[in-house]
Amino acid sequence: MLFAIGRSLLRRYVEARFERCPIILGGCPRSGTTLLLSVLGSHSRIYSIGQETATLYPRIRPLWLLKWLLLEDKFHLRRIPAGKRRFCEKTPGNLRHTERIIDLFAGRLKVINMFRDGRDVITSRHPLDPQKYWVSIETWVNDVRYGLHVATDEHVHTIKYEDLVATPESVLRGICEFIGEEFESAMLEHHKHTNVAENLAWFTGAQQIHKASVRKWEKPEHQARLAEFMAHPEAVALSRQLGYL
Repeated sequence: MLFAIGRSLLRRYVEARFERCPIILGGCPRSGTTLLLSVLGSHSRIYSIGQETATLYPRIRPLWLLKWLLLEDKFHLRRIPAGKRRFCEKTPGNLRHTERIIDLFAGRLKVINMFRDGRDVITSRHPLDPQKYWVSIETWVNDVRYGLHVATDEHVHTIKYEDLVATPESVLRGICEFIGEEFESAMLEHHKHTNVAENLAWFTGAQQIHKASVRKWEKPEHQARLAEFMAHPEAVALSRQLGYL
């Protein structure tokens, strides 16, 4: 009952506050969701929330409305620049709660999920602790499995990190068509225009889209880690299903 009331209030708030429905990003950590958040934040009509909020899937549903009110204050949704008619929120954990989030917004949203080669994901190091690998093989497997489960939902658009960095204009035009916005050339130079110029997920600030992080798993220092991945039957099967092997 409380969740239904909270969902109704949310829908009314979003419809009254924003001209267009929100864009929600999800994916396994280290899959490029922060890059996409920054790119979308360079669009003249989209305001990207620069920090992961974990607001859309509280463990106790009645707390959601409280978290949203805190979100609005903390992330300054009241002071979005003029011309921005919708917001974009990115938390990797959104992926595993895609169906709940769609229900939360009563389907009035756009969800974009990202896949990335598991070998690059599990050999990626995080800026907060560059001496350690950040994502476990099991996390990648579970996230990809769920991502494939929701990929056919009409509210969900799925892309690959590798496609985004290899053919950015084509992928971004596809995203813009999905979310109902005009493609803008500024998105190809997002680092000059975005409202998300810095993020804890990066070693440096926003940079022009590049392919330097593709196939990093081939480096000699990652071979023991790579062997663990290739010894995991489901990781190998999912990699084949996604076309990475």
